[in-house]
Amino acid sequence: MSIQVEAIYGRNIISNTYILYNESATFIVDPSAQLSEIKKLVTSPVVGVLLTHAHADHMIHLKEVISEYQCPIYCHKAAIEKIENDELNVAHWMDMELNLKFPESTYHILHDGSIISLGKDKI
Repeated sequence: MSIQVEAIYGRNIISNTYILYNESATFIVDPSAQLSEIKKLVTSPVVGVLLTHAHADHMIHLKEVISEYQCPIYCHKAAIEKIENDELNVAHWMDMELNLKFPESTYHILHDGSIISLGKDKI
């Protein structure tokens, strides 16, 4: 099986979540859509969460997903400060409080040209 992609369209906030998966691994991209829908689509072990950028509307369920699947967050180094600061991730503009704090070991830093393994497939 090659990499499959499923989209979950956000209902309350216009932000979509994508599930990238194959028979052996799953990545959750921007965990903001309905958490119940995200969980329904996970059919193989979650090996990471990929954040396209660190605005609050792209990580509404980040804390729950990391807790549930005990997986790393794949992001650019500059995103970490924004993830953990509601002023910088603009949560306050959306009347949200994310209050995200993760151990440094939770982060897998991506650089331009980084290749991510999804089981035997590469992204």
